[in-house]
Amino acid sequence: MMAAGRRHPEVFELLEADTRAIEGLFIDYRTVPTTVGSAKRREMLERLCTELIIHMRLEEELLHPRLAAGGGDLLEIGEAHHERMRELVAQLLAAKGHDTNEAARVASLREHFAGHARHRRMRIATRMRASGTDLAPVAEMLVQRRRELRVVAEALREDALASALA
Repeated sequence: MMAAGRRHPEVFELLEADTRAIEGLFIDYRTVPTTVGSAKRREMLERLCTELIIHMRLEEELLHPRLAAGGGDLLEIGEAHHERMRELVAQLLAAKGHDTNEAARVASLREHFAGHARHRRMRIATRMRASGTDLAPVAEMLVQRRRELRVVAEALREDALASALA
């Protein structure tokens, strides 16, 4: 509970904090030695993929339905970003540390994520704020749903892997 006089974080502030954390994971991943099959590198990669899966799921469950009502064009772009990131995450998880293209896939994933974050900041957040949509309940739902998704993180990774093998 917030103290009197302090405001609750807005949904886009929470997503931006997630974005910074994920960007930090990309940096951390790059600092791990590039030995193919490295357990530490694999652990970092799985953590990065998990956080991306959770981030995308939160947006898809909580923002996309609200965006569909008044911003179909923005929704299509956001969904395209998510689809490409989901494909890359699935490929990285499926490789089980034996991917000679891992560095290129991670670089591509980082590039798509950065484009996605810019799109959310510059277009989606601007449009949703201007629409007068009450985003306070969405922020509360985001915090709760993030907790729930972290509990089932292993299952989320398995679902992403299954989609790669399908």
